[in-house]
Amino acid sequence: RTQLAHEIHDGPMQELTALTFEITSLATQMDEESVQVRLAVINTRLERNIGSLRRIMTTLRPPAVVNFGLTAAIQTHIEDFREQQPEIEVELVIPEEIPALSEEVILAVYRVCQQALYNIVQHAEADQIWVRLYSQDNRLDLEVEDNGVGFTMPENLVDLPRRQHLGIVGMMERVSAIGGEFTVDSAPGQGTRVRLTLPLT
Repeated sequence: RTQLAHEIHDGPMQELTALTFEITSLATQMDEESVQVRLAVINTRLERNIGSLRRIMTTLRPPAVVNFGLTAAIQTHIEDFREQQPEIEVELVIPEEIPALSEEVILAVYRVCQQALYNIVQHAEADQIWVRLYSQDNRLDLEVEDNGVGFTMPENLVDLPRRQHLGIVGMMERVSAIGGEFTVDSAPGQGTRVRLTLPLT
């Protein structure tokens, strides 16, 4: 992920940024208004693509996760979430300290929290969310619960992609990759709770 982020920054982002400078310079030399307008449109499209690449870089390796650890990353994400979704009340329970974790584990747990919140916004119609992170008995637990509409979990997990529950599939895969367990408790009209449990051995 780090290498990909560096390659994106040092390759296409630098090239696209250089092109925006060239187009801006070229536009000042053009007398024909229609050409200036066309160049401005191209420049806007380039800047939009630069922004997309910057978001991809942040997604690959979020600065808060890399620099400050799991608890600070989750707190930062919740603060941003509250600003973006002011109609949803979020209660965060998080310890001041947790055992040292590898970057792979930190990123996976952070992504599960991020995806769970995204799913709530997209599907749950909830106005309350509880995010809880615990570290005890050589175990790390993350719970994200909402009071939304809920849904019926299929008995066969193969049906999850067929029912467009791709976010849940992604969370399950991330948790499995770090040796943890992932559960979903939900029912129509009763909200949803996702839980990650990771042995700290």
